Amino acid sequence: MLEVTKKIIILVIMNLVAMFFLACSNITEQDMIYDAGLHLVSADNLQIVNTIPGIKNASSLMLYPGKLFVASSGGIVRSYDSNDLSLLGEHIVGVASPAGYFDLTFSPTENTAYLIGAMGKILELSLPDCEVIDEFSVCLSPIDMTITSGSPGDLWVADGPSNSVVRVDIETNESLRVIQIVANSVINELVASNCYHDSLLIATTNLIGRLEATDEVGTRLTFVQNSIGASWSGLCPIPHDSNFVAVSNGTKIGECCVYDKNAYPGYPPPSFYNTDTIENSNWITAAGNDYINVYALGSLGDGTSRLYRYTYIGPSYGINGFADFAGYPIDLKISDSGQIYVLTVEQ
Repeated sequence: MLEVTKKIIILVIMNLVAMFFLACSNITEQDMIYDAGLHLVSADNLQIVNTIPGIKNASSLMLYPGKLFVASSGGIVRSYDSNDLSLLGEHIVGVASPAGYFDLTFSPTENTAYLIGAMGKILELSLPDCEVIDEFSVCLSPIDMTITSGSPGDLWVADGPSNSVVRVDIETNESLRVIQIVANSVINELVASNCYHDSLLIATTNLIGRLEATDEVGTRLTFVQNSIGASWSGLCPIPHDSNFVAVSNGTKIGECCVYDKNAYPGYPPPSFYNTDTIENSNWITAAGNDYINVYALGSLGDGTSRLYRYTYIGPSYGINGFADFAGYPIDLKISDSGQIYVLTVEQ
């Protein structure tokens, strides 16, 4: 089962609510209805400031100036005021599909959003009105996406069944190249670099891959040697830095140096240091606006989500606080002003 962070969750409601992350293309599309709670959380004390309950089938969050968009498997994208969470609008983007409409991703170059839709399709939406301006397919079953910076940058799409990554021209939405990942390294997530144009990391079940665009269609894939043997998830680029915070084997959170070989003598990339122990699974991470902390949201396995604050700078590095929320985790976003948004399944 492929773990996807910032990703869709499929929930079956019977006597108890159970959650599964979208992992492969053989999921049967049937009626699955659940309610999600959207929580606005203070970065100061990790306490809930405001909650919007009862959001049907919510699957992912995306920030936009003054707005917070919430995609749902009902084929609806809702927009909320990012300050008080008042509902601003509901936008129908497709027909309901329990295995679709997740991983809402902002494209700053085009001022549009990409959304993994139904039946393997990817939608491009205008902003802020969320009209569908393109619908296309580049692989059988997309499970994750990221957009790298550049002129204009690229859209990169992970395909679950083939365990490959597709480089997509962000201007034409056409496939440029398919990069096959070795079979025993199942893709967990794709995360773009903050500092290097046209470069991203691939977190897999037993290593980290560094994927870079070399020209208009070419790519270079490097498996980072010192990452081999661990399962990686929850990769989070540190603002204005080439380093990442990551979770190793689901139990250790720390900082990774995967680009600069000379930055930390004695720690060849991807040095994994300033680590601390955490307990959870299904990791979703996001950087705070203070250039000090990264937040990690995971499931305790008992219907509870835990949000950790991990400090990656200074002598007090490590876990510096956590808070629990009812329900399984769905997504986590943090605004430029430091507001934390947590999306969980309501129990």
